[in-house]
Formats: sequence, structure tokens, C-alpha cells
Amino acid sequence: VGNYYLLYQADGNNNIAESNENNNIVAKAIAIKKADLIIQNAVNPSVGSVSESIEVSYQVKNQGTGSAGYQQTKFYLSTNTTLSNDDIYLGSDYLSPIAAGVSSGSTTTININNSIAVGNYYLLYQADGNNNIAESNENNNIV
Repeated sequence: VGNYYLLYQADGNNNIAESNENNNIVAKAIAIKKADLIIQNAVNPSVGSVSESIEVSYQVKNQGTGSAGYQQTKFYLSTNTTLSNDDIYLGSDYLSPIAAGVSSGSTTTININNSIAVGNYYLLYQADGNNNIAESNENNNIV
């Protein structure tokens, strides 16, 4: 991320004898930008049953300055608000590319597997679930 110059060089190996060897390079400014995806407006039922489905809706906002390509939102059941290896993966949803400053919403159905123990859980939403998008902040993808 930042401002750089892209250099174009003619006769880079100096193979051609020229009357002026000092005009072979041109520099053009280029700004490198990154996306920053966050979950907003997450809505899900407060109760779910084993072997049934629940409907969830959410938005992914790109609050970064660069565009984000296709991304996968993943859903987990957790006993706390922090994603960890012992959380239960429920499924995923895909969103089309999201331009800088834009939000994209979705509603999807998630199945609650019959092997999940009865109890109280948090439903975690994870933007960029496969970590495929280079973001300016990778630590704000989960709610």
C-alpha cells in the first residue's frame, strides 16, 4: 500500500548505440491500494434447532481504498466471540467483487448439523473466510 513509480526502460540491456543514452527511462506514478472488508448488519435468529436450517442475512462492506475480488463469507458456531480451531464450521456464502466504499448484502440458509451438541452459541460471520484478499486490516473480518 502506498505511492510508487512504475519505471519503463527502453534498450534495458544497452544493446543499441544511441546519440542520447539518458532518455531511455520514464517514471509514472502509481498508487497501490488495498481493500478492508468488514461484516455489517448481521441478522440471525436467536434460536436454532439441530437438524434444521436457519436463515441469516448480512452485509460485507469494503471500507478500504482498493477493490476486493470475489470473497467467501464463512459461518461458525462458537462458545465465545473469538474464532478458534474448536469452533464449528457451518457453511459459507459467496459475494461478487466489492468496490472501495461499497457494501454488498446477502441472505442465505445455514444447516445446523445433527452432531452439534445442544447449548448456547454465538454465530460468527467471517468476511474473506479463505483469506484470499490482501487487506489493509486483516483483524476486523469477524463479528
